Amino acid sequence: MTSPLEFVQNARVLVTRAGSRGDASTGYAVTPGQEILVRAYLKQLSPGKLHSYAEKLSLSVSTDVYEGYVTSWAEVPSGEDWMGWDPTGAATYNQTGTRPVELRRGEAINFYWSGKESEAAEVIENGSVFGDEGVGAILREKLGDRLILKCEWSA
Repeated sequence: MTSPLEFVQNARVLVTRAGSRGDASTGYAVTPGQEILVRAYLKQLSPGKLHSYAEKLSLSVSTDVYEGYVTSWAEVPSGEDWMGWDPTGAATYNQTGTRPVELRRGEAINFYWSGKESEAAEVIENGSVFGDEGVGAILREKLGDRLILKCEWSA
């Protein structure tokens, strides 16, 4: 089922799978991992709500925290720019609202929201506050996976 938030998605997140290292025959060359574009509906937390994260995170004046839901994701083809690429025709396009396994807590990501891009972002949370059963399962089925990101904007 398509996420009901897909029509209001406003953010792009780029996460990269781990690459690999070749053997002696390749000179131990490093092959970069597959890039994955995650689209989401996120809102920036107000200063009052941001205060509730102060005990859990190191925050600075350039820190913003966003929360919302994953709407879709797809593997970015080699040579495509994740910022402008439209994944709707991709063979790996997933619009169920479930996150790719690579988008996990503590993962460093690239983040694009409201005309700004940051390479200093990280996943803070990727699950429901209600867990994976009961109400949590209902919310995940209807809205998708919850996503909270911390972002440091450069000057």
